[in-house]
Amino acid sequence: RYSGYGKLQVSIGSIVGCCNGSGYWETTIDSQKYAVHRLIYQMLVGKLPEGFVVDHINGIRSDNRVENLRAIPFVMNSRNQKKRKTNTTGHTGVTILTTVSKNGFKNEYVVAQVMLQNSKRKSKCFPIKQCGYDVAINLAVQWRIDMLEQLNSEGAGYTERHGKADSKN
Repeated sequence: RYSGYGKLQVSIGSIVGCCNGSGYWETTIDSQKYAVHRLIYQMLVGKLPEGFVVDHINGIRSDNRVENLRAIPFVMNSRNQKKRKTNTTGHTGVTILTTVSKNGFKNEYVVAQVMLQNSKRKSKCFPIKQCGYDVAINLAVQWRIDMLEQLNSEGAGYTERHGKADSKN
């Protein structure tokens, strides 16, 4: 609600801001844009620690209820992400790699990859020529599932929704 010239007064329970093209609510304060979920977290929980981000636990970017927000290290934020739209294999962390040798021979591999606790990547290649495409994909997917289970047993924090299809944002 407007009260006076050029000042916007907001009362408890008011809806502020608008939903941007990425599905996040944002608002402007003194000509500076802010993500609403970050403001809510900082107002109700406190200052965000260095290197941390505010994560939407259920993956719905517009769901800014405080019980759906948590502060996690930046690297762990990717462990709660949905499957990317640019994914070509249908499996998160599994890609196709094509190499060409000096003599012009083409080799294709299915590569599975995970992010370790120390922020380093670990990967394993499965040759399509040797295994066949479907078997190589299945081996890569299973290797990645096994690695994620092992990493989670060590506290990595990959969530149930990691790599799953899009939830409505």
